[in-house]
Amino acid sequence: MKNRNNGFTLIEMLAVIVIIGILVLVSIPAVTHQIDQSRKKTYIDIASEYIEMAATEAAKGTFPIRRTDTTYYIHINNLHTESKRDKSPYAAWVDAYVVVNLSSDNDYEYYWVSVDETGHRIDVTKEPDLRESSVIESTKRTIDIKPIDGRLYVTCWDRTGNRVNS
Repeated sequence: MKNRNNGFTLIEMLAVIVIIGILVLVSIPAVTHQIDQSRKKTYIDIASEYIEMAATEAAKGTFPIRRTDTTYYIHINNLHTESKRDKSPYAAWVDAYVVVNLSSDNDYEYYWVSVDETGHRIDVTKEPDLRESSVIESTKRTIDIKPIDGRLYVTCWDRTGNRVNS
């Protein structure tokens, strides 16, 4: 009588488990990196959506942007996007603004500045320069509202819709 073995030995099973474990350990950093890059791209997409809405509202005259010596901050609570994105891909916004400068030839220049509850932020960055690398992680949870590009004054529409001049 022959002894037939139709299963795997314990050693073979352990070898397979070790190989699978090694493959999982090697792939986790790559997957984590891809997830983070995807979140950063979404962060930029959200910023672009708010900038587009601010441009529409500025063209309508909702926000009177008329002076070339003033930097205008529009809090995102004053902008109503179709997708209603009230948080970043990481967490709820602590603060986020579309920043507008009017150039001497009456062209609008748009910037974005934001920070969320996890510290993911974009410091004041001009719209064409927004990239995944613009999203940084920081312990600073505040936004400095200040003039940009040598402007003298600041006008801000805060989160409650009130206009504040400096």
